[in-house]
Amino acid sequence: MAKLVEVARVDDVPLQRGLTVELSRCSVALFNVRGRIFAIDAACVRCASPLAAGDVRGDIVACAGCGWQYDVTTGRLPAIPKLCVDTFEVKIVGSRVMVCDPFAES
Repeated sequence: MAKLVEVARVDDVPLQRGLTVELSRCSVALFNVRGRIFAIDAACVRCASPLAAGDVRGDIVACAGCGWQYDVTTGRLPAIPKLCVDTFEVKIVGSRVMVCDPFAES
């Protein structure tokens, strides 16, 4: 069973920006879109660049390495809907950002 793990503070994830954080066995990119924080796999499936370094416009982040675009709310590529990165459940507890780590021991 996945365990909620504190990965950041809400203030660490500015609006329309990304932040890379570490879970037990993977890196995750956090995005603050309209005040709601989403978590997706940190690496672009095409070039492995960190998605948190990309340009965020609305719900979409463009990979800084290759330009592929991802919907941060679903992990899907709008141009190739069958292709996606993993998403992770996020809970805000007070000012702490908690992410469900599927690999952590509960």
